[in-house]
Amino acid sequence: MLYDLSGRRQEEITQYQGFLEVAEREGWQVITVSDQVESQIRRLTSRELVDAVVGNFISETWLDSIPSRVKRIHMGMNPLGASTRGVVWDLREAGQLIKDHCEQEGYETCLVFGPQDQPHLLKGCGAIQHVRTQESLREAVENLHNAAIVCPTDYVARVALKGIRALGKAVPEDLGVVGVGGRSLDAVLSELRLTSVALPYAEKGRRIAEALVEELENHDPKTHWVKPIRVVPGETTQKNSTGRSLPHDLENWLSPLLADPPPVEEWARRAGMSRRGYERAFAEQADCTPYEYLLRLREREAKRLLKETSLPLSRIGEQIGIPEPPRFSAFFKKRTGVPASRWRVEV
Repeated sequence: MLYDLSGRRQEEITQYQGFLEVAEREGWQVITVSDQVESQIRRLTSRELVDAVVGNFISETWLDSIPSRVKRIHMGMNPLGASTRGVVWDLREAGQLIKDHCEQEGYETCLVFGPQDQPHLLKGCGAIQHVRTQESLREAVENLHNAAIVCPTDYVARVALKGIRALGKAVPEDLGVVGVGGRSLDAVLSELRLTSVALPYAEKGRRIAEALVEELENHDPKTHWVKPIRVVPGETTQKNSTGRSLPHDLENWLSPLLADPPPVEEWARRAGMSRRGYERAFAEQADCTPYEYLLRLREREAKRLLKETSLPLSRIGEQIGIPEPPRFSAFFKKRTGVPASRWRVEV
């Protein structure tokens, strides 16, 4: 099996690890390509060295250059076509989440910005317009107020944010900016903390492998849609942040980071407080310590994964930051009074 790992970002690696969980169970030998991907795929498939290819393909026309005996799975942002099995993000659902969030923050309309067609994202957020270039974006927002700029990736959101602020527009007061992906690198590099839709990368990796099983069994091709997790609010849309509670802010920021949360000192720094002052103010608002609140978030996420996925308990423990199975079992039973396996069956 040939797997396109050209992104090589943390999130792509997480997705690949999800793919490997199923691949190892199926006994597949997996080869990754990360440079000169198109030529590598052509070369390896022409020499009959691989049986299947997983990648973010350009078009179905390009796939015609691959021998027909080779199975293929498309894993891009949008479906490729009716004759190609694909596993893609449900951007319509992401758009709906963005729309709901922006309405709560008081934005009156949405505009989609990105170089490629985004029909599902456009429909989901009910955007009035789709602009593809930075020049078009500048023209569109010149007289636009109280609108959210919706971008298909966090990188595009960073580009939009930089261009909007260069025009003298206030973010988030005049215009909001929302990305999709929840990527850690873009979060670090962004001028302001981005509002973004968090995506379940490991789950998508497993779904890709399961789709490949179907393809190898010669089932009819179809598109598998992977739903987003939630909108994680950031500084690029939070107009109504005055009076926002510390627990609310912590939940929005920490929920995607449960597997490896930053230390409490970082939580306090983000709130502009000392650790002692933060813990005191937090306890006044939440009636618990920040660490206890973290445990509550872990418990909630563990219950969601037990209910909505078939992940083994060890993987659920890893995703909430308790990777040792005995520790996770003890944690869950202490929090709920019943073992995790029993809770899953009863729910």
